[in-house]
Amino acid sequence: MGNGYFYFTRAESKVELADKLERFSRWIDRLDFLKTFNSAFSPGFSFSRFNIMEQMASDIELKEKASKLYKEKLSLEEVVEKLVDDLEKLGFIELENDIDGIWKVTSAFHYIEELVDSLIISEEVENEISE
Repeated sequence: MGNGYFYFTRAESKVELADKLERFSRWIDRLDFLKTFNSAFSPGFSFSRFNIMEQMASDIELKEKASKLYKEKLSLEEVVEKLVDDLEKLGFIELENDIDGIWKVTSAFHYIEELVDSLIISEEVENEISE
């Protein structure tokens, strides 16, 4: 992949591949949500759960995107909680200030940004999607 990240793969069944694509598409949605929350959301950016909740209170698009992040029906607060937990588990964020609940985006987050940026959707696929 580059930038110190490597991806090793093996032959997979169609079911495994479909599952992997589903998980990847969820991360595309999460990245879209985070960039809609703040376009500066990238390594070095600091935020709190409260910042996200506050932004959603005044941004209908962000609220709508949040409601689609997880399959199960969750309150917006639960969505933010789960998203932060997912980001932390993968090392994309780390707790910077426990007292104020401030999180900092790590350089590992750049990996998912680059991965999504490297996607190329051919014109044929775009036509299939729009039909």
